[in-house]
Amino acid sequence: MDTVLYLQKLGLTGYQASVLSAILDRQNSTALEMTGMTGVPYTKIYYVLDSLRYMGFVVADLERPMRFRASNIEDIVDRLVKRHSESLSRVKRVGEEVKLAYKPSSDEFHDIQKAI
Repeated sequence: MDTVLYLQKLGLTGYQASVLSAILDRQNSTALEMTGMTGVPYTKIYYVLDSLRYMGFVVADLERPMRFRASNIEDIVDRLVKRHSESLSRVKRVGEEVKLAYKPSSDEFHDIQKAI
């Protein structure tokens, strides 16, 4: 399977996955070079790069033009898996709270059966 598809399955958008895959393949690329490699429009490339930088997957140097390089793939995958794991834990916790909030007491259950 293609790296882009794997990254999407781990929760990145199509643009994020394409750009990150390109940077992993070719470190020290400029935004313009990545536009050519990925097909991501130049008007969106900096937004995508900023989102990847915010997640800690990409770093940029301060030269002009800016060049971008990726963290190692093991760290990226570990962070994405951890993010999904934490999200799943939150969902489970909320689910348990909902069950407790709407669990009828035994008296209420008997009252409902009497009404039927």
